[in-house]
Amino acid sequence: MDLADLQDLLRSGAVRLDLTGHARIEAMKDGLLSEDLKQVAEFGEIVEEYDERHRVLLLGHTESDGLPCHLVLEYQPAEDFATIVTAYVPDLAQWHPNFKTRKLR
Repeated sequence: MDLADLQDLLRSGAVRLDLTGHARIEAMKDGLLSEDLKQVAEFGEIVEEYDERHRVLLLGHTESDGLPCHLVLEYQPAEDFATIVTAYVPDLAQWHPNFKTRKLR
């Protein structure tokens, strides 16, 4: 997945952004708004890639309060939509303070 191209398509409206029910619930639990998720999808950076599933884990920060936000974004090439599969505020118990590197178990 070429994230820069996808993010350009999202920002221009050529590709719409969908959310799974799971993503809505998890985001709500962590106080993340749909605007926060859109911001991360459009401007976030790749933390992990899952090429076989056409998914990436993105990191961004909420505009309102700077909270870190992870979301898993799925996009099948040539589709007119991308899907947020899940979204959450990363836990420091599982992630290093930069929220880009998982802690070893």
